[in-house]
Amino acid sequence: MKKTVPGADTPIFFDIEASGFDGVPIEIGWAYADLEIGVIHVESHLINPPREWTINQVWDKRAAKLHGISRQDLQTQGLPPQKIAERMNSILADCMLYADDPVWDEDWLDALYYSTTLSPSFTVHPLPASGMIDNRARENGWEGGRFSVLLKSIGEEYRTVHRAGEDARQLASLWLAASRKSPNAS
Repeated sequence: MKKTVPGADTPIFFDIEASGFDGVPIEIGWAYADLEIGVIHVESHLINPPREWTINQVWDKRAAKLHGISRQDLQTQGLPPQKIAERMNSILADCMLYADDPVWDEDWLDALYYSTTLSPSFTVHPLPASGMIDNRARENGWEGGRFSVLLKSIGEEYRTVHRAGEDARQLASLWLAASRKSPNAS
């Protein structure tokens, strides 16, 4: 049976792409590792910006070049913030979410929820995901050098592509790797 809803103790990694640093969220993605079967579950959505976001005024061409998302993509493929918030609340209720840059990502998450009638049913951890992943690796006997080699191989497999789902997948993949016992662990 395919597991589609994570347990409350499963760390969820999320990422948000924005129209620019001072812009609005345009894509959100989250991922988690099912440690029992070694599978990464990923979900992501383009965000159809509501009128009050004035997307044209905060659209940064340099950011668009990085993530490759157009304003037309948002209008034709994006979901309204309300639908995305409803989906997140139903899937991620009572979970702890981790981001590579929680300050920026939580600000953009707040903007998404502010434009809805909902409040998040989950919590965003204030520290970057990398610290939690490093701690997990140490707990499982990974020494700095050996884990660095593993990190490099995962980084090559899942390069940061500035797309929310794939960037969240990379963090979940690192968590999955850190959750396995090191071959040298006693």
